[in-house]
Amino acid sequence: MKKLILILILISTLAGLNAQSKPSLTTTTEPKWEYLVATFGKTYFSSENKLLAYKNIGLMEGQEGVILQSNLDILGRFGWEVVGIVGSIGGDQQIVLKRTYDPERIKKDRELIAQEEKKQAELELTRSKEEEAWLAKQKDAILQKKVLVDLDAIELAERQQKEKNEYQNMISNLLKEALSNFLFTYTFKADNDKTEIFIIYDLTEQFLKENTYRRSEIETFISDQVELIQKSCEILNTEITLLITGNITFMKSTEAVYSSYHLGSLIEGEWMWF
Repeated sequence: MKKLILILILISTLAGLNAQSKPSLTTTTEPKWEYLVATFGKTYFSSENKLLAYKNIGLMEGQEGVILQSNLDILGRFGWEVVGIVGSIGGDQQIVLKRTYDPERIKKDRELIAQEEKKQAELELTRSKEEEAWLAKQKDAILQKKVLVDLDAIELAERQQKEKNEYQNMISNLLKEALSNFLFTYTFKADNDKTEIFIIYDLTEQFLKENTYRRSEIETFISDQVELIQKSCEILNTEITLLITGNITFMKSTEAVYSSYHLGSLIEGEWMWF
């Protein structure tokens, strides 16, 4: 009888182990990934930096792409790992990075993006005020006749300020016409044939239901807005960087719940968006 009980226990144990060894059809243990594709322009090499640590074990002379590796070091601290590089060293390189998908980490990244957007907007406003103050000071110096004044510099500053204001008004009108039904703020920067537009939507009224929202609904909404903005901005003759963020305010705290990044360029007479 004892032998029978031991055999039954052994069979039961083996059956349990066998069941545990079989993969479940309802759950998956495969990792989920997210990707980042970036370019930092051409890679320039200079004298050793990190390589110096290995000289004492016989490492021969070499050079390092210090700027590129510094950028990758920063991304690496946030979990990004380089998995591929496309392009030659003498030209722009497309770097593909990946990290494990983590919604909480993505949320923190969006918060950093929102902070950086605010910082860039404040810097742009400060820069504009400084330019206006410098121009006013130069004009006053002409009247005072106590210091030398470069009229060419003043005329250049006035022309640049006028062009900037006209360009800003054009973009503002484009966005207001395309997005007239929604509450949003924007900043923009134009430099060297490149225009960067940062748009922040306040989605609280449309999408907040008590203390809940649906990311899928916001994603659809932002996608529709992107199409409108892209169509409106295609009259601009510059490369366009477009970053759109959707914010929701809850319990007096504003959170970036969705971000969408796009790059537009005029290629052989046709607009291409990526």
